[in-house]
Amino acid sequence: MVGKSIFQKVNKLIIYKTMSFKSFKRAFYFLYILLFSGTLISCTNYSVSRVQTVPPILISLATLSTGGHLLVYRGTNPEIFFAGYKLYTGSTANEARNPLVLSSGIDCINRSLLPNLPIEYSIEIYTSTGLTQVATGENANRVCKFSTSLVSGNYISLRTLLLSFQPGSQGLQYSSPSNALIVP
Repeated sequence: MVGKSIFQKVNKLIIYKTMSFKSFKRAFYFLYILLFSGTLISCTNYSVSRVQTVPPILISLATLSTGGHLLVYRGTNPEIFFAGYKLYTGSTANEARNPLVLSSGIDCINRSLLPNLPIEYSIEIYTSTGLTQVATGENANRVCKFSTSLVSGNYISLRTLLLSFQPGSQGLQYSSPSNALIVP
């Protein structure tokens, strides 16, 4: 009789421990979901307003020996939705910086590098196809190419493009204009 009662006590203890662990597991999941959803509800670090991206800073514009131009600039675009650049030209700095229609700029093609570090990058401006070889002394951080020719004496300006996902509207968002440089 003594052996049977010990067995019954051990059996009850095992069942009690198993049920207790299952209950603990359920309670843990419930608390985890409750805390996670509470964090989402109480999170105040979000916004539905558009991100204002920093425009590139144009440093220099030089004529290449092969023809065309090499634009050296400083850009920091750590945004995951970086979509490229648009080039604007005009007979005055104001025309280049403030075009009548933002979509009228020239798209940057053959993008080979994401400019996300605060260092100097370069963009080739030339009518040929593909990126040309980097010559000795040129900035090797080539981001892309504008397939166009520039007129000496005109001004150029850049704007950064970001993909924008806002409630009710998706598309491209343009940064404010960069500084303007005169074409040599």
